[in-house]
Amino acid sequence: MKKIIALLLLAVMCFSLVACGNKAEKEIVGTWKPSEESILANYTFVFNEDGTGTVNDGEMTWKYDDSLSCYIIASSYGELYCICDIMTEENGTCYFKFSGQKFYYQNN
Repeated sequence: MKKIIALLLLAVMCFSLVACGNKAEKEIVGTWKPSEESILANYTFVFNEDGTGTVNDGEMTWKYDDSLSCYIIASSYGELYCICDIMTEENGTCYFKFSGQKFYYQNN
């Protein structure tokens, strides 16, 4: 009986370690386009897995800051951005807000 309990505890610990991967860094990777009513219609964010990307046709770097729970973005224009929440609408569409405008994930 002790062996069975020990194996069950071991299995639970293994599964809990799998859940500790940094999902936050993966959920932003892709192309994000502004909503149709956005005043930032020419802005498009492209986040690559290696921490690089583009914003509004300029280069950028990005990283997830655990202490702030935000994505920190540095553009080649010297601007810094912070995106703190990626939200999901009822229909399952993901978006974040930047300068009060919604940007939606578009599968590449």
